[in-house]
Amino acid sequence: MPPRILESVTEPLNKGLVVQPSTNRCYRLQKGVRVRKENFGLLFYSRNGPKLTFVHTGPWIHPDFFSGHFTLKEWLKSKRLCDSGENSPDLETKISRALSRLADKGLIVETLEDS
Repeated sequence: MPPRILESVTEPLNKGLVVQPSTNRCYRLQKGVRVRKENFGLLFYSRNGPKLTFVHTGPWIHPDFFSGHFTLKEWLKSKRLCDSGENSPDLETKISRALSRLADKGLIVETLEDS
């Protein structure tokens, strides 16, 4: 059974939202937001908005991803080399949808990859 990818416990993702993966976008935490790895995935803590956001990420996303140094494609490629888990063709799209939702909530910021 594939892992549930980045689904908010408190507010489900809009399953109908179509988000194309950004090949040149990196992600970093918004000022005042912290993230930590938990057994279920990630826990985001914000001083500004909703205090806690729980996100089921399986093995695919780690707090280090939000350093602003990795594109999603680079990150997933490195994970696939290290992990022998799910290689779903729509994994990147699912995670992109969740990242978009986290950005909408003001927890993360999209930045362009350094040239």
